Amino acid sequence: MFPMRTLRLLAIGLLTGICWTSVSASLALAHGAVPSEGPTVANLALGWTFEPAVVLVLLAAAIGWLRLVARIDRAHPANPVPRRRTVAFLAGLAAVAVSLMSGINAYDTTLF
Repeated sequence: MFPMRTLRLLAIGLLTGICWTSVSASLALAHGAVPSEGPTVANLALGWTFEPAVVLVLLAAAIGWLRLVARIDRAHPANPVPRRRTVAFLAGLAAVAVSLMSGINAYDTTLF
């Protein structure tokens, strides 16, 4: 059937997806009222918040990705994972962090 490593990776991916879904659903319910003032450069640049649920999920995804890439690189030294793929994945996680924790998040109900 499937090798044990593949089943473990699928289980980790499924668990990560379930965690992300439950966290994102709770964050979607946590939105407050529409801001009274319009977005300014200062509000967008300085309106950062620290949300542990978002940070923990993003860190878990980044660490999981880096560990899996290292394992694949060790197992297949002739065909390693391209660095640009890791950069793209981590940049995507950074974009999610910016959208959920920067000043942009305060205007999500107004701008989108």
